[in-house]
Amino acid sequence: MIVSITIIKIYDNKYPYREVNLLLNSKLNTAEKTIVIDPGHGGYDVGAVGSLGNQEKKLTLEISLKLGSILQEKGYNVVYTRENDEVSWPSEPKEDLAARAAISNYEKATIFLSIHLNKFNEKSVTGTETYYNEASSQGKVLADLIQKQIIEDLKTTDRGIKKGNFLVLEKVKAPAILVELGYISNESDEKNLSNSDYQNKISLSMTKAIDNYFKINPQN
Repeated sequence: MIVSITIIKIYDNKYPYREVNLLLNSKLNTAEKTIVIDPGHGGYDVGAVGSLGNQEKKLTLEISLKLGSILQEKGYNVVYTRENDEVSWPSEPKEDLAARAAISNYEKATIFLSIHLNKFNEKSVTGTETYYNEASSQGKVLADLIQKQIIEDLKTTDRGIKKGNFLVLEKVKAPAILVELGYISNESDEKNLSNSDYQNKISLSMTKAIDNYFKINPQN
C-alpha cells in the first residue's frame, strides 16, 4: 500500500506544497522516521568547483535526490531542504544555514544529513570525512556509521569523523551530520562523484548506514 501525504514547508510563508510517497515498512517502522536531506549550497552559492567544471551545488543535489529516492522506496519519510537549484531563503550565509535548520526542526526530523563535497589547494588530497555536532551523542553514532559504510563500500580514503561546529549542525535539534563525500578538487574524486553509477552506489551505502542506525536506535 502506498500512502501519499502532503508536507507544508514554512520559511517566510514561501515554501511550496510537496508530495512524498511512503511505502510502509513494518520491520524498521520507516514511515515513522523523517529524514531531512540537505544538498549543500544551491542557488546563488555554487560551492566548490572542480577542475573538470563540476559545481558542488549540482553534484550534491544529484546525490541527495538519489539518496532520497532510495530511502523513500524503503518507506522513510524524506524531506529535502531544496529539490532544485532554486532557494527561497536570502543570499546571506547565516540566514541560508539557519533556514536549512529551520526546515529540519519544523518537519521534526528524526535525523538530518547535509551532503557536501570538499576542496583543498593540494589536488592530490582525496577521501571522505564526516562531521557531527559534539553536543549530540547520537549524531556521533550516525556519523560513525555513515563514514564506515562509505569506506567499506566505496574504498575511499578514510579521513575519519570529526567534531564540526557548523551553524547548520548546531541549530538542528535532531541528530545531525555533515558528510564530505570526496574532494571535488581531486580529479579522480570529481570524476567519481559526477558519475551516476557511483552516485547510486554512495547513496546505497548511506542508506545501509541509516538502516543500521535505526536498528541500533529503534525509538529514535
